[in-house]
Amino acid sequence: MKRLDILVQEAADLFNKGKKSEAESLLLNELKENDLPLLRTRLASFRLMSGNPEGVMEIITPLLQEDNFEVCIMATRALIELGRTEDAGLYLDKLVKLVDRTLAASRGSFSRVEKELPALVMNLAGTLGQHRRVLDLYKRRPGFASDWLVRYYAAVSAFNLGRYKQAALHWSAIGHMPEALSMQHVAVLAERGTVPPFIMEYAPLSPEVVTNLLEELADGVDVKGLDSGIVRMALLCMVLDEDIDDETIFDALSLLVRGGGEWGIALGLGLMESSVVGKSVKSITAAVLIKAGVWEFPTSCE
Repeated sequence: MKRLDILVQEAADLFNKGKKSEAESLLLNELKENDLPLLRTRLASFRLMSGNPEGVMEIITPLLQEDNFEVCIMATRALIELGRTEDAGLYLDKLVKLVDRTLAASRGSFSRVEKELPALVMNLAGTLGQHRRVLDLYKRRPGFASDWLVRYYAAVSAFNLGRYKQAALHWSAIGHMPEALSMQHVAVLAERGTVPPFIMEYAPLSPEVVTNLLEELADGVDVKGLDSGIVRMALLCMVLDEDIDDETIFDALSLLVRGGGEWGIALGLGLMESSVVGKSVKSITAAVLIKAGVWEFPTSCE
């Protein structure tokens, strides 16, 4: 390996061990002698992962005029974190053009990095709230429909736009992701008006998220961040899962109904009025609504 490659790897090893300041110092010292794009992008990536978006913009400023995927991606992410969404959108526009040009030149023979670009761009557009653009990007890349993450982001964007049937179709097409089938069920209930609208973040509903929520529910701990769409979706998937025990469903529904404000109450009432929700879930929902003070006495689930 070249000396520079060894140094960058050494810095990465230090960073991964939690020695973040030492990793930065190693690259900063080298940067004083050799002002190379590689050093700046590696430093920027460390700062991005450390939650230092100002530092990211500081270190990549000399590279912002270049046609560089990594620089555009980090600039967009850093500016989003800084709340500078309009500026972030400008770099996203540039990134989209770079991706279009690169994928067109590849003529169907994509490298590993190139295969990841469509999902990455969709994620950034969705994070900026550009839901229609996410769907447009999906439609322009039919060759990437087999990528489950691309399909997942298309489902999220459709869901956020209120196109619930479309979202359900996308989630049903992701065969290897068990959570996707539960999310399809939620989308169907949203189409029926049972589940009130809410906005999901552009992040996969991973088994880890579900497991952590189950553990917190078992401990009787209120889950923070109920305003998070991904948390609402995870809890809804639990409620609709026939393999989940009644106690866990009660805890999940309690968080959704009692912690969700007007949205939560509308959800509880919607479940009670639904013709497709099972009697068991309706009975639990009734108990939650009574405990929340929405009802003063039990109401028939028929």
